[in-house]
Amino acid sequence: MAFVKYEVEKAPSADVRIGKLGITFTKSALDRHNLGEAEHVNLYFDPEANEIGIAASAAGDKSAFRLSPRGKKGDKFVAAGKFYERFGIVVEGRNATDGKLVDRDGIAAFTVRPSRAAAPPKPPYTGKPRGRRKKEVAAPEEQAA
Repeated sequence: MAFVKYEVEKAPSADVRIGKLGITFTKSALDRHNLGEAEHVNLYFDPEANEIGIAASAAGDKSAFRLSPRGKKGDKFVAAGKFYERFGIVVEGRNATDGKLVDRDGIAAFTVRPSRAAAPPKPPYTGKPRGRRKKEVAAPEEQAA
């Protein structure tokens, strides 16, 4: 039987990272979808598929979002707060997307994970307090009497 050498496999990197302030696209993902040279993009939302789409736009388009450079690797960022607000998108943490940018009807799209319902608040702690307690000091009027 022949030996098989172990080789480290590089984990696939995400094309898209989504955060509370906006969306970051990798340079390679933008180049694959012909968006590498774009300075402005239009954002789309499909509520049934829970997908966000991105397509190049002209600079004069009033509904366009600016693609800003992010970091030294050529990634670009879209400030999408108003977009999230308009469509009621709630971003919870950094893993709010599958991270893959795919072509759908001529628009580069990625899936957004639906937000989980907020957990009910914890009841206040009613047990015995731990640690040292400061001795209660009487008010100055009571000490003078």
